[in-house]
Formats: sequence, C-alpha cells, structure tokens
Amino acid sequence: MQSPGLDGRSLMMAIRAVHETVLRLEAALKDAPPSERLNLIEQLVSYDEAAEALKHAYVHERVSGPRSLPPYEAIVSG
Repeated sequence: MQSPGLDGRSLMMAIRAVHETVLRLEAALKDAPPSERLNLIEQLVSYDEAAEALKHAYVHERVSGPRSLPPYEAIVSG
C-alpha cells in the first residue's frame, strides 16, 4: 500500500536508491570475510524486501497515475 503523498517520482528515486544499495551489498558479499557475511545477507534480504514493496507501489502508481512514468524495468536497468 502506498503512503499518502508519495508520488511516482518519489517512488522512482527510492527504487533507484534501494537498487544501488542492493548492488553494493551483493558486491561486498563476494569479498566479505565469513564473520561479516551473515550481517550482509540480513541487510540484503531487508533491501530485497523493500525493493519488492517499492516495485508494487510504483507499478500501482504507474497504472493509476500519470502515464509519463517509465516502466519499472527502465528504472533498475543500466
């Protein structure tokens, strides 16, 4: 469910920020010592869950709001 006052553009910026954090965490996990991996995995799961919630809110906003919003896939690619 979308929060009041959270428009498509705000959701788009949040999606980009979360996506960048997921990429950073995935990269950090590859080289992380065993003692840090559990913490990174927990963070990654939390960010993945947030990304999914943002995706659903954005798709809803895009369908019901202005058509000028790009497709979700365009936000998280490249």
